Amino acid sequence: MAVPPRRPTRWSRRLVRVAVIVCLVGFLAAVGSIGVAAASAGTSHADPVGAGPEVPLQVDEQCDPAADGVVVRFGDDNVVSGSLAGDCPADPYVHVEDSSETLTIDDGVVRTESGEKATVDGKEIHQFDGQEPDLLVSDGEFVNSSLVVDDDGFVVLEDDGDQHLRVDDDRVRFDGDPRLSLEILEATSEVAEGESLDVTTEVEYLGYHEFDGTVTVTMANESGPVEEFESGVSLQHRESTTTTESYETKNGDAPVIDISSSIGGAPGTVGVAAPPDHASVDVEEAKIVLDVADHNRPAEGDDLEVTAELERIGDVPRDDYDDQFLMEFFVDEDRDGDWSRVSSRAVDPVGGSSSTTETFTYSTSEGDGPDVDVGLTVFDGDISDDPEWHNRVDHRTVPVVSEDAYKQEATVNLTSWNAPEEGDDLELTADIEHDDLPDGSHTVPVVFYANGETIEERSVALSGPGSDSVSESFTYETTQGDAPDVTAGVRTPGDRQSESVRVFGSGFQVEILETNAPVNESERMQATVAIQNIGDIADAQDVRLIVDRAGDDPDNRLERRQDNASINLGVGETTTEQFSYRTGSNEPPVVDLIARSENDEDRVTATVRPDAPRFEVTEIELPESAEAGEEVPITAEITNEGAAGGTQYIEIESADELVHIDRSTLPPVENTTVTFTDTVPEGEETVEYSVSTENHTATESLSITGSTQEPTEASADPDETESDDEPADDDEPAGTAEPSEPSEAVEDPESGISWLRVAVGAVVFFVLVVMVLLVTAATLLYRNDPENFPPDGDTIRAHAEAAASRAKTTLAAVVTAAKNGDVGTLKSILGLGPGTLVVQNELPRAATVRVRCQTADDTVVLEDMELGPDERRDLGSLPNVSQFKVGAGVDDITAHEEVFQGVSGDIGVVLRTDGILIANHT
Repeated sequence: MAVPPRRPTRWSRRLVRVAVIVCLVGFLAAVGSIGVAAASAGTSHADPVGAGPEVPLQVDEQCDPAADGVVVRFGDDNVVSGSLAGDCPADPYVHVEDSSETLTIDDGVVRTESGEKATVDGKEIHQFDGQEPDLLVSDGEFVNSSLVVDDDGFVVLEDDGDQHLRVDDDRVRFDGDPRLSLEILEATSEVAEGESLDVTTEVEYLGYHEFDGTVTVTMANESGPVEEFESGVSLQHRESTTTTESYETKNGDAPVIDISSSIGGAPGTVGVAAPPDHASVDVEEAKIVLDVADHNRPAEGDDLEVTAELERIGDVPRDDYDDQFLMEFFVDEDRDGDWSRVSSRAVDPVGGSSSTTETFTYSTSEGDGPDVDVGLTVFDGDISDDPEWHNRVDHRTVPVVSEDAYKQEATVNLTSWNAPEEGDDLELTADIEHDDLPDGSHTVPVVFYANGETIEERSVALSGPGSDSVSESFTYETTQGDAPDVTAGVRTPGDRQSESVRVFGSGFQVEILETNAPVNESERMQATVAIQNIGDIADAQDVRLIVDRAGDDPDNRLERRQDNASINLGVGETTTEQFSYRTGSNEPPVVDLIARSENDEDRVTATVRPDAPRFEVTEIELPESAEAGEEVPITAEITNEGAAGGTQYIEIESADELVHIDRSTLPPVENTTVTFTDTVPEGEETVEYSVSTENHTATESLSITGSTQEPTEASADPDETESDDEPADDDEPAGTAEPSEPSEAVEDPESGISWLRVAVGAVVFFVLVVMVLLVTAATLLYRNDPENFPPDGDTIRAHAEAAASRAKTTLAAVVTAAKNGDVGTLKSILGLGPGTLVVQNELPRAATVRVRCQTADDTVVLEDMELGPDERRDLGSLPNVSQFKVGAGVDDITAHEEVFQGVSGDIGVVLRTDGILIANHT
């Protein structure tokens, strides 16, 4: 009985699919590579027709004519071959007169491009290798002369300027490349009427022949041109020169002078004109200006000093400016428009573009503050007839500080104080400061007080103008009863500052003997306090229980009185008092209980269990030292200090890396031990281990013995590496390297080598594909019928036809899915599900985790990874099966494992502070 062939297994079918996809991807990659190579070869030729707008050559660039061209070079004006051109114009070729046909060297003889010979008096022009210049007239036996360009641009014999180079009867000439540039380099930026305006123009000649021309500079105001300057210039090729013209501005040139600079002339026989250049200069009108330039800030009763500046703008000659000016000073004390003349004086004439200052004084009086208006006028005749009256008046509002005003602005800053015993002096230091004093010396009344009583009054002297500060010391003799503190301070008319100063006295000494801590939230906290009178007299004091709810924060104090008792004790007597208070629902887990009398205090720390789990790291055990590479145990005791049971993760970190994670469930007040073994790292002197819960972190260090510090980069062998700071000899900074010749390793785009490599690569690829298909087919045949392997020819043919049909169908499906962007179909063809396995770290620190995805037959994913805070990572596609499971953890993956059935979306593994979540990911 014939045994029917077995159906191909799932993995056999998947192998076929993978092989088909590999073939398809390889084929597409080869086609892409060929296309890229073709594109590279097609675009590698220099200067293709229609490649873009031509960039005109600049004359001052290095020319690069064809070696067989006939050109003119700078320096000696010789006509030479392009191989000897050296420094030459941008377009150095000579040409036949009235034609654009240039000359070339063909078989050592100068000809036109069409083949006609160029001659001088019937003699040919030959190229002589090794000669300088290399183009010489020869009759076949004797060398006559070299060629030059004359002043008219024609090519002639160097020895006989009347003998022209001709093609038939047409002379050969060189038009050159005449260019001029014109620029106004500089013009006076600030000028007033009557002052000089200087203009500098630069002319640069970039042509071949000598240039003679004229630079014209025209000045114009709003009414039109006012003056024109002309300067002759003579330039050789590549020369530049500057001209400077000076124009004396006049009355009426304001507000602006327009400057135009142009050039005209002829280099040889070729006319040249450069575009003109333009500029504008602001011109200030000539006038007399009066300004309140400066003033002081007096106190009431002191002199107000006002400085007036009289400035003459410009230097236009005017008769009315040559006489004395009358300057008057006015004050409006009440600022109501009622001006009073204070003083006036004659001022000597002011020279052109210069100024003079005058100072006027007004004696202020009480009531002038906080400010007064001052005014100045200047005129040289009747004010009503003066057309520039508006330029000769200025007024300002200036401050006059009243005595009360500047005293109110004085401030106090307490800088230091001591803590005396009762009966000793309390010493306090304060800075008396002022930020904006008026001129002169001023006194500020200062009061020193203690417990609301004035101890001392004094006057402090401050000096203006501006800011000033004086440090003052004050003393108060404490007495019996001042303990435990005295409120001492300093005040000025406008400011005060005080401080509660501790005073130690001989009185009630307190000590907290015991508490009922820890207590749960909302339960009553109790403290038993021993109180003893160690003073010299019997006394009654109020002893208080203070709770500092910032108990575990030494930088803050959140004190509040919760209980108190009045205690009477004779000298040397002792009593015990119990204080209590009810804790709140939001009580911090650690508080400070303070028993305080008027003379003493005692403080203990107490624990309040929250109505929730609170895992504290109560102890860490590890050796004091260990050898590098040695395995050491780390043991941590974890206690639930909360009033409720709960589950938390315990994390152990070393060198900021998570090395162990555990999970513990504890009832209230119970503890557990977490143990972990670690290998001591190399190259360190100490290693620090921190153990963390959600509520608490504790740290211990271990010393490493026999450890050798890793050599730093600075100690590396200098012969082994080169400095990264210095580029290699052949390196050039980016953007500055000159174009270089192609290296030998770069293939010539016209040589066809790149296409040959592409062809060879394609052949090799398809040979590999054929081998893969043959191996795949053989494998399938063996799995289907191992007893009849190797099969006969008909069986091979039948299997090959079936495989080709399936491959064709699969390939068509892949192409369709790729065109439509259908990733799900592509995954399905490869046996992959549509979903993705995602891992995300929501912890505020880096974390290490192992993730595994399994089907009934296979482990699809097994990976250890470290993720930074908020980092997300995709591990790949989920299996295309009806059921699979996903697990995650540090050591024990099965502790956090979930089974999924019929899932079509993504699965997420999320690391959170409350544990690892494995679920459908959104």
